[in-house]
Amino acid sequence: MSDQIAREIAEILGGEPVQTDDDGWLVLIERPDGRVVTLSQTSVEEYPDRGAFEAGRCYCSITLP
Repeated sequence: MSDQIAREIAEILGGEPVQTDDDGWLVLIERPDGRVVTLSQTSVEEYPDRGAFEAGRCYCSITLP
């Protein structure tokens, strides 16, 4: 997803746009319980915390069509 789309979605959902290693963008949402949810153009993923996100240790992923 583009940086502009990521910013717009992040604003609506209360998250933050984050640039990925491959020059793409995703939306990162930190939940009140400490878990982190990311939304990209291809998937929605959940992580136990920000450290797990940064390490790439997702425990739940849904691939979008």
